[in-house]
Amino acid sequence: MGGYGTINSDTGVTKTLYLRENRDEAYSILLANFTNEAEQEVTLFQVRYFNNGDMQKRFGIAHKSLRIETDFKPFDLGNAWKRRIDQQYNKGSRKQVEWFDAASKYANRMVDVLGMQSIQALTLFNQTVGIKVLGNLDDFIRIHMLEPRDMESSFQELKKHLATLLDAQRNIEKAEEQIRLLQPVHEHYTGFRNLQDQQKSIQQSVQTASIWKSYTQDVLLQEALEEDASGIKNLEQQATDLKEAIDRLHEEERTTRNQIEQNKAGQRLKQLEQDLKDQQVKKKRPKPT
Repeated sequence: MGGYGTINSDTGVTKTLYLRENRDEAYSILLANFTNEAEQEVTLFQVRYFNNGDMQKRFGIAHKSLRIETDFKPFDLGNAWKRRIDQQYNKGSRKQVEWFDAASKYANRMVDVLGMQSIQALTLFNQTVGIKVLGNLDDFIRIHMLEPRDMESSFQELKKHLATLLDAQRNIEKAEEQIRLLQPVHEHYTGFRNLQDQQKSIQQSVQTASIWKSYTQDVLLQEALEEDASGIKNLEQQATDLKEAIDRLHEEERTTRNQIEQNKAGQRLKQLEQDLKDQQVKKKRPKPT
């Protein structure tokens, strides 16, 4: 409204003097353009006006250069100026103008867009602009140049974290000691499993050998039986052949005897054989003295 001073009336009442007395027509547009070395443009602006007696505030950041005369005028209280800016710069998916209803959101976005390290930079700027008495330099730096921190909470958090780490270290050392104590058990268990495997292998070998022995014995006995049966068969054949030969010889002897008995020479020969036997008997008798 352009307040520029105050006057005191005779009754003791203080009155503020304004350039614009009509609230329904008063408005303010604050705008600043920034450009960096890469020629990137940013415009910060604030708009204030009354609507039905209430103060309305609009904060905005444009990613291009805006001008009051060309972009905000003609200005009206029905927000046609705002719709006009949106139609011109926020068409499609690319939004060139950002709007904010709260000063805190506007300040945080301003810090990001201008590349400030923290919101504390704005607080420091406001203090240095209106500074009259510096006072204690340490307090000024601590309050306005350093980020506020809850050191007690940070300390408690670090203490809790340290306790957690110490517990983890003790648990690790305990586990390592348990592993060291259990190592001989593991070695004995490994040896026991190896012996079990060896025993199982030996048992399988024994079973295989027993089966092979039984199979071999059966095969050898079967072969021996077959060989003996073949030998017996051969012997029986030989006995049969010998019996037939003997029978033939007996038959030949009988035939020969018959022939001898029927032949005179044979009868004489038989008589001579008998005489020979008689003479031998006489020869063996003792002679008279």
